[in-house]
Amino acid sequence: MSAAPKKKAASKKPAAHPMYKDMINSAISELKNKGGSSKLAISKYIVSNYKVGDKIDSHLKTALLRGLASGALVKKTGLGCSGSFKLAKPVVAPKKAAPKKKKPVTPKKKKVPTATLR
Repeated sequence: MSAAPKKKAASKKPAAHPMYKDMINSAISELKNKGGSSKLAISKYIVSNYKVGDKIDSHLKTALLRGLASGALVKKTGLGCSGSFKLAKPVVAPKKAAPKKKKPVTPKKKKVPTATLR
C-alpha cells in the first residue's frame, strides 16, 4: 500500500467586498436615520452596494453582535439583532490643563525697626 499523494491546500480567495464591520458602518452613516438603522435596512444597503454571497444574514448578525460587544455600535431599540443600531460616538479624552508656571518666590527684606527717640 502506497500513501496517497497529499493535495496542496487551495489558497483562499480574498473577498470581493470589505469587512462586514466596515460595510455596516458605511450603511448606518449613509442611511442617516435619526432613530438608528434596522438590520433589514442595513442588509438591503449592503446587498445593493456590495457583491456579497447568499449567507449575508448569518454574517451580518455576527458582525452586529460583535459591534455591540466591542462598543462600536449602540443599540437604540429591540433585543439581540432586532431593533435599531447607531454608530457609537467617539469618546474624546478630556484635555488636561497645562500646569501653571509658578513665579520664583523672592524673599522679602525685613524692615529694620528704627530707634525712636523719646
